[in-house]
Amino acid sequence: MEPAHVSQSQQANILKEKKKKTSKKKNNQNLKNEEEEVIIPKLKETQNNGFKHVVVNGAAKFPSYLDNLPYVEGQWSVTNPTGKKMYSIIFLSQLGLEAVCQKKPDVLKNWSTKSFIAPQFSSLSDILKQQEKKKNKKNKHYSKNEEEQSVIPKPVELVPQVEKSQYNGLQYVVNDTLKLPSYLDNLPYIEGQWSFTNPTGKKVYSILFLLKLGSEAICQKKPDVLKNWSTKSFIAPQFSSLSHPSVILDRSHGKLLQLKETVEHPLNSVVAYKMNMKCKSILKDYEELNNLNEIIYSLSEDESSVICTRHKEFVKSMSLIILDCPITQTTVAGTIFAELLSKKILSMEAITQGIDDILKYWNDFLMYYPQFFSYIAEIIVPLLLSQNTSFDFNNLKDSCTSIRPNNSSKLFTEVLYKINSSKETQNVKEQFGGILWIYNKWNMLENVPLDVFMPSNQINKYFKKDEVGVFLLSIAMYDKIKLTDNKLLYDILQSWICTNISAEIIKSSLFVRALTVAIVILCLKLNHPYDDFFDHVHVQLLTHYIKLKLLPKNEIQAREVQCMFGIQLMSATLEHPRGMVLKLFNKLHQERVISKESFELFIQEYEKIPEK
Repeated sequence: MEPAHVSQSQQANILKEKKKKTSKKKNNQNLKNEEEEVIIPKLKETQNNGFKHVVVNGAAKFPSYLDNLPYVEGQWSVTNPTGKKMYSIIFLSQLGLEAVCQKKPDVLKNWSTKSFIAPQFSSLSDILKQQEKKKNKKNKHYSKNEEEQSVIPKPVELVPQVEKSQYNGLQYVVNDTLKLPSYLDNLPYIEGQWSFTNPTGKKVYSILFLLKLGSEAICQKKPDVLKNWSTKSFIAPQFSSLSHPSVILDRSHGKLLQLKETVEHPLNSVVAYKMNMKCKSILKDYEELNNLNEIIYSLSEDESSVICTRHKEFVKSMSLIILDCPITQTTVAGTIFAELLSKKILSMEAITQGIDDILKYWNDFLMYYPQFFSYIAEIIVPLLLSQNTSFDFNNLKDSCTSIRPNNSSKLFTEVLYKINSSKETQNVKEQFGGILWIYNKWNMLENVPLDVFMPSNQINKYFKKDEVGVFLLSIAMYDKIKLTDNKLLYDILQSWICTNISAEIIKSSLFVRALTVAIVILCLKLNHPYDDFFDHVHVQLLTHYIKLKLLPKNEIQAREVQCMFGIQLMSATLEHPRGMVLKLFNKLHQERVISKESFELFIQEYEKIPEK
């Protein structure tokens, strides 16, 4: 059959319909091209593993957000196609926040959000919940209500201004660049340690790092998976002191796995917390009431007290709490220790070992407490000054065993300066004040040289032109003189001085005072009568250092005056024996070491010194 005849009008209608469809397709294609132009510039396009990029002058130019992603060494990227395709959660989190990743795929546009919600894990506790529920599902030990609990967090409204994300439970803010919580910047990282900015570092952490991290509010929050656990069945290890060595953390689980070593009597979390609270209560009550009765009862009679029998831990805990107090209050702990020591509640060993356990970590503490040694000195000084205890420089030596001698100089000088300025050592009838107490306390020691606290090569660093500086220099020279044969003394002492003492200190007139004190201490220790003080070697040494070459007359006279001040200082330590100063001046005047004019000048200057 022949096809039906089609009229001209019908043919015109058919052609018109075809033109409309062709025009509509072209308009749709133009709209699509306009949308793409907004995202992709009008340049030659190509693709690489699904990433659109443009070619400019023959070189590939990828979207700018790819440059801001936190790649690690050896990771696959568009510029490193041979790398490993392994991505950290922080990398994926940041990538997911980019606009291109927020766009919903076309195949999902008609999906119902009620029928499916993609699981999102905002913290480590959510991941643990998911794993726990999978395990329960296999064993068929969970109910429908348990299944409906918050394994999958509810959708959260997005805040357009600032977005928040999490990594291993650590919340951070994303605003163009990754911004981590500020407390992470204050942690005591060491070189080569793992951190967010050093993901290839070693995951080994010092106890100070863990203590500082554990004190942050985010670490005090109990994980959701532990809320229903019984504290009787499990107590997580926490440490109240720094007597613990380094530990290893498993960052994937966020908890302690292993302790390399432990102290002799470690404290669990409950005991540590009670110890800390008890010590804070004691400090507060003592400051307000100045009453030791409760402390004595807790330490000796109350068997239920957390500090009973834990005397060394009590000393450490009290000392650590003091670090966070104003420095004007730090003597309280030392005063309490001194009174408890005098009543034989605390032993000398508990005090010295407790303080030494803290000093072991002096280098870490200095990062947070620049006045760390000053704080510890404030604890030690009341013990030294107490008239009811036997705490002396020997016990101070035991208290800093772990840092002697190379790192104990700072602590030792801090102790000396605090004693010298202390009200307890000031005698209103004596101009020399606290330095007399220091000399007397030191002279009672046997076989404790200065270099147990301060090596000879550190004297230059800690010497100051004051009474404490003269003490350090005089004791160092005395230690050298007493061990040297008198026939060799002149050469050996000069050699030691040239090696260890700077030319600037030697030129100071106080150097002569220190040398005079050293010689007088030696003669006193040997029980010489005053007429036998200053033998020919001593006279030779004094003459050499008083009358240094090229010194003008007035400076030589100033050095002679300081020689007399050295004699007067030693006379004051002995409570001014009758005739001592005059006899020793006559001896040096006869040997032409000190002139009569210098002696008269000394009398005038001594009388001008205000009484302390």
